[in-house]
Amino acid sequence: MVTGEIFGLPIPDAGPVFAAALAVHIAGGLTAVGAGALAATARKRPGRHPRAGHVYLWALGGVFTTATVMAIIRWREDRHLFASPSSPSASASASATRPDAATIEAGHHATASA
Repeated sequence: MVTGEIFGLPIPDAGPVFAAALAVHIAGGLTAVGAGALAATARKRPGRHPRAGHVYLWALGGVFTTATVMAIIRWREDRHLFASPSSPSASASASATRPDAATIEAGHHATASA
């Protein structure tokens, strides 16, 4: 269900809402990177630093919101992406300990003891 590629990345055909959310997500991400760099390099005083920090915060909120929308639209394919920012260590440990189907079928999967 992939309709195209941008810079070698596959873009799924998940409808116009997904495409719009993706466009806003990319714009918000680029804005957050620029504003974050400005805030990080500015002196910590009234003026450029707090303005850039506010732009960064709002852009990051937009990135989170659009990521949530896109994950809901393609929940079956993207649910792991939605969970990872909220709990990176839990997500990493879950994927590291998840057995593959061949291991389960062979009966070699030991359950973790607490």
